[in-house]
Amino acid sequence: AVYDSYTAEVDYNPNDRAQVSAYYTYEKDATTNQWSTTTGVNLNNLLNYAGTDETNTFGANVVIQLVPDKWSCTFNAMHQKVDGLMDITAREAGSFYTPGRTTLIPAGQGGAADINDWDDTELTSIMAQLDYMLFNAWTLSAGYWYEKYDFKDAYTSSDYLMPQAVYIFMKPTNGAY
Repeated sequence: AVYDSYTAEVDYNPNDRAQVSAYYTYEKDATTNQWSTTTGVNLNNLLNYAGTDETNTFGANVVIQLVPDKWSCTFNAMHQKVDGLMDITAREAGSFYTPGRTTLIPAGQGGAADINDWDDTELTSIMAQLDYMLFNAWTLSAGYWYEKYDFKDAYTSSDYLMPQAVYIFMKPTNGAY
């Protein structure tokens, strides 16, 4: 597995009552798994799973001190997009590659295939909050948070069979919100 993450952030405080910041983060994650079976020293099956995620996240934050040490207002916005790929390859002579396996997969179907929307996700959040400092250690807050979440995932976005196995698994049909 390899995980890379890079962030750039800019903060600006034009005066004692205002703070503005923005950021961008790029992430790239890669994992590789291999599954194989042998008979003696002969290789029967070989499956390689090479999963990658590329994530772009943008965000901005504003804090305004309406009355210093008494009233403040915070605004925050963030958008994140994950683009995932599960690259699946199989040994050509193995049973995972051969189409038309009797009783397991209908003729014309089968073979190792990539999952292009492995865990594609989009998340957008917008938040506004008003704070009132009651005492030194107590703050009363009221706010609103909007969030939109959408995803595609081979494991949870439908009730189809898992793409790399012929077994039936019970899995949730959680949708976007």
